[in-house]
Amino acid sequence: PLLFWLINLNWFLVGFHDWAIRLIPFLSSIAVIACTYFLALSLWSENKIKALTSCWVVLCMSGFLFYNTLIMFDCLLTVFILLGHIALLRQRWFLYGISLGLALLTKG
Repeated sequence: PLLFWLINLNWFLVGFHDWAIRLIPFLSSIAVIACTYFLALSLWSENKIKALTSCWVVLCMSGFLFYNTLIMFDCLLTVFILLGHIALLRQRWFLYGISLGLALLTKG
């Protein structure tokens, strides 16, 4: 139900527009890119070249580009799963629990 709550909050803030409903997948796709970057930095001990390369790999996938224009749960779920992996690698247990809880709220 989290995606529906975010859509309703977005409609409350900016009104009923077609671009307003597509703003959430757009912002979540930007968050996927950012989380991929920070996850790669955590995995490869601060190697920025590998982190940027992993972001380009995600950006060049046709499925990622196609599904981010649709209103689907998957991109928002990916954000929270990636946040959970980052928190697990950095041993931030509270953030790990929050991100998995939000992932559960996303998919239901």
